[in-house]
Amino acid sequence: MSAIALRALTPNDTNALIAFHDRCSDRTHYLRFFAAKKHLSEQEAEYFCDVDQHERGAFAAIQPEHPEIIHGVGRWAQVDGDHVDVAFTVEDAYQGQGIGRRLFAAVTNAVKMLGYKFLVGDVLAENKSMRHINATCGYPLTEHNAGYGDVEFEIQLGGE
Repeated sequence: MSAIALRALTPNDTNALIAFHDRCSDRTHYLRFFAAKKHLSEQEAEYFCDVDQHERGAFAAIQPEHPEIIHGVGRWAQVDGDHVDVAFTVEDAYQGQGIGRRLFAAVTNAVKMLGYKFLVGDVLAENKSMRHINATCGYPLTEHNAGYGDVEFEIQLGGE
């Protein structure tokens, strides 16, 4: 596989996001959505791609020679003036290559520049890859068992 680059997700990526979702396994869907999600509707994809890169933003992992094919997504959505909810997904064939960590770093850098101070989210307790990225990101991490097998996390990026 060739090198992976990151670029901002845009409203023009609706079909590419649907195709990305379709290439992901049931397990990857479950780890991202906490449920089986066989297909991403056009309406859902349009919503996910409708980002302003401020209050809601996202990066796509792509191969530079095929920027229209998405292999991973890292996204954020503003919760309040200090907090953003984050989520990450990497296509099965590209997992284990550091793409999730690169997406995490890109999202973290972007939201810090926008003035956000905390990343928050829910992750399944069994999602060892995402929990490892959270635990080794270099920022203070707090986790709380939310019940039903998921863990709420908060990562403090800086400031009070």
